[in-house]
Amino acid sequence: MKSQAAFFMGKMEVAMSKIKIEKELSRIRDQLSQLKKREAELTKELKLAEDAEKQSILDKHHISAEALMEMIKAKEAEEKKLLAMSKEQGGYKPND
Repeated sequence: MKSQAAFFMGKMEVAMSKIKIEKELSRIRDQLSQLKKREAELTKELKLAEDAEKQSILDKHHISAEALMEMIKAKEAEEKKLLAMSKEQGGYKPND
């Protein structure tokens, strides 16, 4: 049988191990929190960069916001027209 001292030492080792694990979990949770904040920052930066890139393309080709909206409306109207024609003809049937 284990002596009381050995039993106590075993419990201390378990307690120390538990404390180390809890500290490690805390450290990891802090890192995750920091990484989530950084992810949000980078996501915002990416959106800004993409918006700037789009604006640069529009500026390069001298396309105004109004002209772009008209192009989008024309494309949507064409898509609606094609969809209506497709429905009239029985819809889309793959492998025809």
